[in-house]
Amino acid sequence: MSDDSRHHDGRLPEFHLPPAVKGHQIDPDVRDVAERLWPWAWHYIGTLLADYAAAAEIAELVAYRISRHLELHPADVRSIVGLYYTTTANLIKSFRSRDCWID
Repeated sequence: MSDDSRHHDGRLPEFHLPPAVKGHQIDPDVRDVAERLWPWAWHYIGTLLADYAAAAEIAELVAYRISRHLELHPADVRSIVGLYYTTTANLIKSFRSRDCWID
């Protein structure tokens, strides 16, 4: 059984995001977007990293980063949805380019 098969049985796990990550509250609008985009994020992260089990952890990190950005630069965000897609893609690209994700 390959690692990919072990972590991916075709069923989308239930969405879960704690109210705070790294001691910082997750913005309610970010939580809504993260929940709505969870099916996409789970598939995208799982496919590119070959590690579906890591998708929830990475989604938490994305929500944390966006929430912090909103705290620091509230006027700079035009679309939380767009920022969510971009942050996820950039984080995955960073993991893959540094080979810091072990699959």
